[in-house]
Amino acid sequence: MAATSHDFWNANLGPGVWKALHMGVYFAYALLVIHIALGAIQFNKSPIYVALLASSTITVVGLHVLTGFAAMRPSDRTAHEGWLKVASISDMEDSRAKIVRPLKGEAIAVFRDGDKVSAVCRHQGGPLGEGKIVDGCITCPWHGFQYRMEDSQSPPPFTEKIATYATQIIDGVVYVNPEPNAPGTPQTPSQIGATA
Repeated sequence: MAATSHDFWNANLGPGVWKALHMGVYFAYALLVIHIALGAIQFNKSPIYVALLASSTITVVGLHVLTGFAAMRPSDRTAHEGWLKVASISDMEDSRAKIVRPLKGEAIAVFRDGDKVSAVCRHQGGPLGEGKIVDGCITCPWHGFQYRMEDSQSPPPFTEKIATYATQIIDGVVYVNPEPNAPGTPQTPSQIGATA
């Protein structure tokens, strides 16, 4: 994973192959756990070990399936003239994001940084919305890749770009346009407290 975590591999393998390669590590880890668990059960005939293995497997798999289905649900957020409601400003944690899932397209991460609000798409199919803002840049929790809030480009010397989205604040509520801009398109962050 470490050897293929760079932009070069993502660009040359393509996001789909790159993500499949990295997800394969989890499959290998699961096989290792199963190998060790079944080896322990082979030598210990107590039904407690079988029950522990089965219940822990059902719990972990069930949580992953439940989370996957929740992520696939279309947004139930109300719209305002085609814009999706994100949250009230007071409900947005500073340096963190709220995630909106439109009916079409990818999940959108809407970040608050002090009195600014910006929105971006996910990075390499990953959970950018679970990241945070560090030194004024949106930071991916997977590999620490960073993107400037105003144009979603990596700071120099890096060249990666992701899609930006327009945001607006109406009566203390944040809205996002579900139509993405081209990756790296400058998008002025919405200002909290600014008058239209």
